[in-house]
Amino acid sequence: MAPVGVWFTHISLNNIIGLLFAAVLSYVAWQMLKSPSRLVSTQKSQPQPCQINTITSKLFWTAACTARLTTTGCLAGLLSGLLGVGGSFVIVPALRKSSDFNMETIITTSLAVIALVSASGFLSYIAHDRINWQIALPFGASAMIGMFMSSLFTNKIPAKINLRDFAVLAFIVAIALAIKHL
Repeated sequence: MAPVGVWFTHISLNNIIGLLFAAVLSYVAWQMLKSPSRLVSTQKSQPQPCQINTITSKLFWTAACTARLTTTGCLAGLLSGLLGVGGSFVIVPALRKSSDFNMETIITTSLAVIALVSASGFLSYIAHDRINWQIALPFGASAMIGMFMSSLFTNKIPAKINLRDFAVLAFIVAIALAIKHL
């Protein structure tokens, strides 16, 4: 679905895309502020459609699980191609809600999916546009340095505080984007 998102960006007005991104960011921030304990908690209140077989350590592929993972993957790909987001915004909460996976498995799975979706979106953009490497390379390098630096502090800050701070930052960015595109 990432190529579909890329195609849609080419036929849409930038203001619409900017406002859509602000709306997605606001929704994610609201969900984090509304119930941070649900996002951090390791306990599940009801059986999940996607479960790991404790004997084989493999996923039980049921119809409900397949439908949930397919829908999540399509939405993540579409948002990634359309807005450049989707991976962790969609995949992590969806896997938390629909699986009995531990957080390490969810994050690892999310990163693998993000890599695949990003590659698909990247190839789609190369097919449609020329990439300005003078912007893309320094931005990518800075993002990698920022990810490395943040990983040094991740375990030192409680998850609820991380979620709250990210949600506040997301709201600020969403408001700024909405103002810019209105």
